Amino acid sequence: MNMANLFVEIFISGFQTMIWLILLVLTIFGTSFLKLGTLQKIPSISILVIALSYTFGVLFDRVWDASLKKEDRKIRGKYFKNNDVFHKKRCILFSKSKTNAEYLDYLRSRIRIARASLFNFFLIFFISLIFVFTHFSNMKYYYIYIIFIGFCGISFISLAYYAWKKISNTYYIQIQHFFNNIDENIT
Repeated sequence: MNMANLFVEIFISGFQTMIWLILLVLTIFGTSFLKLGTLQKIPSISILVIALSYTFGVLFDRVWDASLKKEDRKIRGKYFKNNDVFHKKRCILFSKSKTNAEYLDYLRSRIRIARASLFNFFLIFFISLIFVFTHFSNMKYYYIYIIFIGFCGISFISLAYYAWKKISNTYYIQIQHFFNNIDENIT
């Protein structure tokens, strides 16, 4: 996998994580301490955002991976009788065809982004609801915010889950397909 692509994938995941972490801090401490003018004066804020996003992306990728491990094995089990067969076939594919390996890496990257988005969208949705309840409940039409957050949250979470599941199935199907088109046979 191209290192730039890997960086972007981890950065996207980490940036999403930063959104819900910032929302969490604002929910707990409120917004009165924020002065946007102060943030704009910090010249290295973008470097800090990039560094934290990348770090959170690396750390939380492992958490999200572990959280969906059981369901991923269930999907994999539809195509491979056990993990050893899967890993052998994948290793053979990666050694036989650079093009196939790059395509499978591309699918894995999309799986990781969809998986991270699923969890990050859920946390953004949940914390946003708490934020609105705690800081805007005295506004006249705050329920409109709740409905909007609910609609967007449920839509994005559903879309991310659907994408993760479809791309995961495609990944395992492609491994089987690519493997069936090479000479080696693993049982």
